[in-house]
Amino acid sequence: MNYGCNTFSQRKNINQMDKLLKILNEIPPYIIIIYIAVFLTLERFWPHSKNRKNRIKHLLNNSGLLLIATAINFLLSFIVVSWIEYVDKSKMGAMNLLHFSPTLNFFSGLVIIDLSSYLVHRLLHKFAFLWRFHRLHHSEIDVDCSTAFKFHPIESILTFPALLILVVIIGIGLPSLILYNAIELPVLFLQHSNIQYPKWVEKILGSVFSTPNFHRMHHSDEQKYTDSNYGDIFSLWDRLFGTFQKVDSENIHYGLKEYSDKKTQSFWYMITTPFRK
Repeated sequence: MNYGCNTFSQRKNINQMDKLLKILNEIPPYIIIIYIAVFLTLERFWPHSKNRKNRIKHLLNNSGLLLIATAINFLLSFIVVSWIEYVDKSKMGAMNLLHFSPTLNFFSGLVIIDLSSYLVHRLLHKFAFLWRFHRLHHSEIDVDCSTAFKFHPIESILTFPALLILVVIIGIGLPSLILYNAIELPVLFLQHSNIQYPKWVEKILGSVFSTPNFHRMHHSDEQKYTDSNYGDIFSLWDRLFGTFQKVDSENIHYGLKEYSDKKTQSFWYMITTPFRK
């Protein structure tokens, strides 16, 4: 009969979650600008692919997409936070019904979000309508840190319902979602940046996480490689579900064969890509 100890442990876990949530909430909203500055600098001195030209023009074109996406995501964030609060108060979702500990909810929520992201990513490649929007990301000829935010703004709207459904079925909490976003953003920059990383990065992290070389494969213009290595944070899902591919990253040619012309990289062409053949 350790009811007192269990109650104390639960309170301690809740306090720890509150502290972590506070830290995550204090991440400045302009952190993406810091990431861009840091990774642009690293790309300048330790490039993976050399002889890149028109880097500033390339950055500006992709930044136009970022500005639109930021406005849309601000609205979507308000909706999802309100939805999570409603689901939590209504005690809906598996985690709320099973009364898991806050710590278990926190970290299992992170893993479940990443799994769902993997599955949604596969759907973006599988269904022609969804691919019309997602192919913009894959049309990138010169993959670099700005590719991390080269997504069509409508793509986030199309995939958003999946998150709402996940929240109500699983009972994903706000701390898990905040942690996932806090991890995913730097990972996106790490994966897409044109940086020659030390070999130990792949050796040590590659068996668990979606490392730069792991993700570079996903940006190959060869379809069998484009349709592989979908994982956002963890590479585990690709290994489990048979979508893992490995090849020398030095031999990868980026982009899509139908978007190999430089004109396809202009802002206007990118924003209208889903509505072209």
